[in-house]
Amino acid sequence: MGLFARLLYGTGMRLKEGLRLRVKDLDFERREVTIREGKGGKDRMTMLPEALVKPLQDHLLKVRALHAQDLEAGFGEVWLPDALGAKYRGLGKKWHWQWVFPSRLRSVDPDCGMIRRHFIYPESVQRAIRGRLTTWISSEGGHRVQRHGESARDRGSAPAPLGPPRDAARGGYSSALGPKLRGDKS
Repeated sequence: MGLFARLLYGTGMRLKEGLRLRVKDLDFERREVTIREGKGGKDRMTMLPEALVKPLQDHLLKVRALHAQDLEAGFGEVWLPDALGAKYRGLGKKWHWQWVFPSRLRSVDPDCGMIRRHFIYPESVQRAIRGRLTTWISSEGGHRVQRHGESARDRGSAPAPLGPPRDAARGGYSSALGPKLRGDKS
C-alpha cells in the first residue's frame, strides 16, 4: 500500500485512477503515466516521479510473477473496457493489460461470472492510508488530503502566485526563460 500511496501523492492521481492503472499506462522511458477515463471521462497524462521508477519496476516484477501463476492455473484474464474482450479474444490475458495493483485474491466477476483478479479494493487502500496518515502528514483525512497536502504546505499562509515570476524590467515573464532564450549575452 505504501507504493500505491506514494504514486497517488507523486502523480496527483485520484484513488480510482490509481486503482485502474494498467501496465501499459506506465511509460518508464518518458517518465509518464497515462490516466484513462479520469474525472469527466477524459484521458490525461501526468509525470512519473523519478523516485518511483525503480520501486514500480520491482513491483511489476512481482505482479508479472503473479500473472504467470494465474495463467498456469487457467486464469489471468482481466476485465477490458468497451467490449474489447469480446472483440479480441485473449487480449485480457496479455501482460500489458494487467492491473498495476492487482488484488491478492481472485473473485467472480458479477457481470459475466468469470473468475478474475481485479484491482485492489478501494476501501482497503483508504483504511491503510487513514491508519498511517499521522506519519505522512499531521492533519486528518483520506487520500484527497494526501493528494492536495503538498501544495497546501508549500503555500504557507499566503496563496502561491500563479505563473512564472514576473520580470518588472522587461514587463513580462521573460525571467522564466533561460539566458539564451531571453537574448542575454554571456
